[in-house]
Amino acid sequence: MKTIVTGDVTIDWIQWPIKSHEITDYSENWKTHLGFHRKALEGRALLLAKMLKEIVPRVEHPQILGKPENTSPAEFVHSFADLELYNGKYLIKSFLGYTGPEKGLPKLPFKFKDTKADIIVIDDAGNGFRELKEKWPSSIIEDNPLIIPKMSAPLFEGKLWHHLQKNHQENLIVIITVYDLRELGANISRRLSWERTAEDFIWQIHHNPLLAQLKELKHLIVRINLEGAIYYQAGSKAKLFYHPQLFEGDLNAQSPGRMQGHGCAFTAAFTATIQKGLEIEEGIIEGIRSSQKLLDEGFGSKPDYPTSKVFSGGDEANIGIVEIPPVERLEGWTIATSPPHFDIKSVSEHIVIEGYKEKKFPLPIAHFGKLITADKTEIEGYQSIRNIMIEYLKNERVERTLSIGVFGPPGAGKSFAVSQLAASVDPENIKTLNFNISQFRDENDLIGAFHQIRDAVLKGKIPQAFFDEFDSPYNGKKLGWIKYFLSPMQDGEFREGDTTH
Repeated sequence: MKTIVTGDVTIDWIQWPIKSHEITDYSENWKTHLGFHRKALEGRALLLAKMLKEIVPRVEHPQILGKPENTSPAEFVHSFADLELYNGKYLIKSFLGYTGPEKGLPKLPFKFKDTKADIIVIDDAGNGFRELKEKWPSSIIEDNPLIIPKMSAPLFEGKLWHHLQKNHQENLIVIITVYDLRELGANISRRLSWERTAEDFIWQIHHNPLLAQLKELKHLIVRINLEGAIYYQAGSKAKLFYHPQLFEGDLNAQSPGRMQGHGCAFTAAFTATIQKGLEIEEGIIEGIRSSQKLLDEGFGSKPDYPTSKVFSGGDEANIGIVEIPPVERLEGWTIATSPPHFDIKSVSEHIVIEGYKEKKFPLPIAHFGKLITADKTEIEGYQSIRNIMIEYLKNERVERTLSIGVFGPPGAGKSFAVSQLAASVDPENIKTLNFNISQFRDENDLIGAFHQIRDAVLKGKIPQAFFDEFDSPYNGKKLGWIKYFLSPMQDGEFREGDTTH
């Protein structure tokens, strides 16, 4: 079986600092200053082809004329990234952006052996290839091969998409990301629960007119970052692929740096699985595993795309699979109540006594510091608060405090839950302060608490102040303490006599 890989090509420039111990000769002045190594790598369609060739034979692909570093942005889009060494491997410290032609589309002057193929993989990055019909393989026009377009925003636009939709509807396996679906206008929640992501997707595909054309796709794969995917087929059949202990974006959040090329790794592993005659579900699992492995490997110790290591085998991906019910049966659906059925109480008891074993219970378990929960409602509640905390901490110009009300009977674990949520967000910088309002005699005690909060800020910490029993009476008045919280909550300040702090 023969495969052609084509599409948009980028030249990926990476640079990393020269350490002082690498320079032994200081005869020239420039060597006394901070320096950088720079390297140009072949990206997008050429990276995808390079990855696929690591797994299967008979892969045809374009070749650029000359060396990557000698190409112009008018020919191929150039990307730029700063690398940093983390634990013996280079990862992206900051992505610097792109450079392309000043006017029009990139020329894409590659040479290409145009032959018939059984599978055509297209990296459609929205950078010109979709409009340059003269660059398309002739099999797209003349034959009916299996076509796997890996598509980026803007989705479902351009000559290529309209041609594929009109002439190859039965032969398409479309790969996109949930991020690009959101950019298109799909209201799909982030990091609440795997069930909520799946529910939102199904609802959007049936009710959002911007996604109407997706309903007719025979095979649609939506990558959910590095941790999961949704496989949708025309007629409402859909499956969710998910990591039981991770949620969307967790792996990137846990990594000290970033990596690029995950979509290429996913698509290469997926295509190789299909070329070997295996099922689409197996291809999705291999795609997820390979994209995760790419982050694990980074650019290596001598920066380059680590194609051989990414596809060298290793541990199986810890991925659960569950069917998503049709839109009319979504209400109340959970992974725990889907085959195989799980009893949350029994699972929770087992975790408390025996510890969590991933392969025994492939249902979502959320970890927030020392807090563990397997209940969908709890997971979504805690995740929503954690997401608010994360967004709040990203704001460099905070004008008011983040105030969260937590309600429940004594002993329900309110204090513990909130402190563990904060610990899971930024344990290094958050300082927890606990106060019990029922033990305060008058407002001077409250002012003393506010000063402790202020002291933490002055020391460069982020204070997390927990006011227990805030609804206690004061001077015989029900909820009498509330009015003293209004100014700190609304304006981030409090008064002490005639002085405002």
